[in-house]
Amino acid sequence: MESMEAWRFIVMALMVVMSVFLFSLPGILEGITHLISVLDKVQ
Repeated sequence: MESMEAWRFIVMALMVVMSVFLFSLPGILEGITHLISVLDKVQ
């Protein structure tokens, strides 16, 4: 029984992490492209 509870908790945590990652992915990509453009201007 305890192992089932642990698995359920792990799965829920993974789902939360994945949803947060997918939610913030556009912002991360935008930041990367902004960083690349800034580095391009510096060179």
